[in-house]
Amino acid sequence: MDRSLLFRLVHLYCDEKRNEVALVPNGWREKLGIVSLSIVERIRLPFGEEELYQAVMSMLNRCYSMERRNFLRKTIR
Repeated sequence: MDRSLLFRLVHLYCDEKRNEVALVPNGWREKLGIVSLSIVERIRLPFGEEELYQAVMSMLNRCYSMERRNFLRKTIR
């Protein structure tokens, strides 16, 4: 197993215009390596410590959760 898969990372973005925080987990893509997944959880500002903790733990559990899609390859004859 690749050592980098032992670590989890959640990106936290603050959007002042929308008055919210977005959390995005990381994942693995065959050709790209470690990337941000297209899973986003938003919490409204202001938030409590427990609400932030629950959102971060939820996103940490979703790191590497999206499985690789099996696309059909067309054969040219």
